[in-house]
Amino acid sequence: MNRSDKSLNEARVSSQTSPWIWHVGIGLAVIVVGCTMSIHPDGSISTPILMGYRLPMICLIRKHLGIDCLTCGMTRSIVHLLHGRLEQSLAQHPLGGLFLSLIILQIPYGLQIRFRGARAWRPSNPTIVIGSTLIATVLILIRLTA
Repeated sequence: MNRSDKSLNEARVSSQTSPWIWHVGIGLAVIVVGCTMSIHPDGSISTPILMGYRLPMICLIRKHLGIDCLTCGMTRSIVHLLHGRLEQSLAQHPLGGLFLSLIILQIPYGLQIRFRGARAWRPSNPTIVIGSTLIATVLILIRLTA
């Protein structure tokens, strides 16, 4: 094996093992930032990290059409859940707990990638597509019946 093949193999290994830090980092960041957020009576959200600045509404469907999209209320639901307010969380969005658990599960998943490397469990593309389709279907059904 020549020098360029060796560096190419090292680059492949590095690119395969580096995502673990993103899984762990994003999972921890969502938990920390979510715990610092406050929900105001008008439904806006602020955090001391941004010196009390209220986050803008980013849902284009709600902003321009005036109707809730499939994920409207998800952030507020997760914030309520992180503050231990289960009833308010479910009222904002019934699947907030599911998405929060998926975010939290990124931490052990990322650590597994880091320490088990190639032996770590990784979902296949069909698993991701089927799972995403099922979640979208549940969201649609919940919004239609609400």
